[in-house]
Amino acid sequence: MILTVLVPEALGPLILGLTFVLVALVDFSAVAGTVGGGGVGNLAITYGYQRFDTTVMVVTVAILIVLVQIAQLLGNWLARQVLRR
Repeated sequence: MILTVLVPEALGPLILGLTFVLVALVDFSAVAGTVGGGGVGNLAITYGYQRFDTTVMVVTVAILIVLVQIAQLLGNWLARQVLRR
């Protein structure tokens, strides 16, 4: 009963939850970089904001937006495929 009913019904929301967590991790890693944690956020603050290089700022923000959009679209598509009824 668990494998035939509960797991297939819960798989779609689980995938959507995993997508939300992945997007939140990208967000948290960017914020952690701004306070000295390294990564894309640190690159944007150090080379873009503090050195007044708008090109670096725009590129890093665009990379973050693309990462989030790809993760969100892939997660939504996968959840839609699983939830076919």
